Amino acid sequence: MTLRKEKIRLVFFLTGFVGFSSNAMPQKADFSLFFTEQELQAFALTKDPSPRLGREENSLYLGALFYQSPQEWSVWVNDHKMTSTHPRSSLSHLSVCVRVVSPHSATLEWAYEGEQHHVTLKPNQSYHPMSREIREGQ
Repeated sequence: MTLRKEKIRLVFFLTGFVGFSSNAMPQKADFSLFFTEQELQAFALTKDPSPRLGREENSLYLGALFYQSPQEWSVWVNDHKMTSTHPRSSLSHLSVCVRVVSPHSATLEWAYEGEQHHVTLKPNQSYHPMSREIREGQ
């Protein structure tokens, strides 16, 4: 046989092995090389199998900082705007106060679960109180 016929025969063999038919649309494979049947069933029962990419509710995220002078600035913390005239969060679930703003960072005071956290963030940084880490992004 020629090499082309051998390749075609191999493709038909493999597609038949995973539940494909040569004249039909692909079907769901009955097995996995990587997961057990119980793990596949657990994946199927999961409502949202994709990881959450958004900001965690128990973190501080400095989205943006606009600085004109020490007396005139605006920062966005967890998508909430705070200004030099209103440096405290007006949201009941977010007890944050902006203490100091420089052209490149903001120092925040955050009351979280009965504990005061003082943290300095640059734009697009997050603070996670459980690990006490500052990370890039949300």
